[in-house]
Amino acid sequence: MESRQSILIVDDEAGPREALNMILKPFYGVYNAADGHQAMDMVRKTDLDMVILDLKMPGFQGTDILREIKKRRAEWK
Repeated sequence: MESRQSILIVDDEAGPREALNMILKPFYGVYNAADGHQAMDMVRKTDLDMVILDLKMPGFQGTDILREIKKRRAEWK
């Protein structure tokens, strides 16, 4: 049996996060994070295929998360 690809949705606003979740859930394994700290925790714990980020969030912004993922990517391989 083929496993479904996984997507992490990161947005501080529940509406867009839930809308994307409803659209993608029938086709992908979907994870959600409401802020950058939750997102990084999920990235560390879960084998993800894609991350959808809100770039403008309070505190740890999407661009910060991208920077961290890129920095840690070498460690994960």
